[in-house]
Amino acid sequence: MGNAHKITTGNQESPLSELGRHQVRIAADKLNHLEIDLIVCSPLDRALNSAKIVAETLQYPIGDIRVINELSERHLGELEGRSYASNDKISGNTVEVESAKDVEPIDQFHSRIYAAFREITTTRHHRNVLVVCHQNVARMLQVIAHNREPMAMYDIPRIENAQIIRLI
Repeated sequence: MGNAHKITTGNQESPLSELGRHQVRIAADKLNHLEIDLIVCSPLDRALNSAKIVAETLQYPIGDIRVINELSERHLGELEGRSYASNDKISGNTVEVESAKDVEPIDQFHSRIYAAFREITTTRHHRNVLVVCHQNVARMLQVIAHNREPMAMYDIPRIENAQIIRLI
């Protein structure tokens, strides 16, 4: 619901809105041909509920969804819970976030997402892994997959809700 109301949620819990559920169902329909053999997700409810919707659509066993704690969204400190309706710079998606109080340092965030990336990519018996995660996590996964510096995350365009991105 944070996105629907233009509230910076970061690592806070925020329920998936009806629009969010609809967006996930549309995205899930586009995945039918991929033969997903592993779904991993963030432990935050909005990602876990999205993963369950995808699993139901793909007839993937919900009990087989693997939660990876490191895939939680970045902690955005003082920005969490604030409206970005009139100022996108406090949405958590721009470089200005780096100067906000109590934000998870970008190198620490990179290390955490790198650990998740290694866990996912060392699971070699799975060919098609679906990662259900958050905006900044998805951007940092792209940075890691392309061996770029952490700050390059801000060069990656905003990722829309339920957007599907191929990493590797």
